[in-house]
Amino acid sequence: MGVSSNLINGLNSVFTKAGKQIRIRYFNQTIGTGSVYDDDAVLTKSGNDLWTSGVVFPLSKSADGFLMEQGLIMPTDTKLFVNGSLSFTGSHLGVRIGLGSPISAEYTIISEGTQVYEAESIPIYKKVYLRLLPLGSLIGE
Repeated sequence: MGVSSNLINGLNSVFTKAGKQIRIRYFNQTIGTGSVYDDDAVLTKSGNDLWTSGVVFPLSKSADGFLMEQGLIMPTDTKLFVNGSLSFTGSHLGVRIGLGSPISAEYTIISEGTQVYEAESIPIYKKVYLRLLPLGSLIGE
């Protein structure tokens, strides 16, 4: 076993023992053609929901202060650590994260703060910032 395999196994154990159940729901996003409105986006659920574990932390001024100073994240946002193999980006991909089982709140990902940590060129874990979606919201940002 290489270093990356040991790290992945260790972090998966942490996510299982200390993590919170999360649901990842993917959406295909299309922008309406011929529309004069900027927010004419249509979200269509893509595939099945993915259930996994992740560790949730509140923001800290020391570690996350730079992004807060730039206005990219707000003090009410949340930090989530998950397995590095999860995909959160794509040109027409929308992702919604539900925390808990049953889902207690749903969040959108703030893409500017997403970081991937690698070992031996293999993604080990990801840190993503989450913003709470208001009840009934689909787009979020």
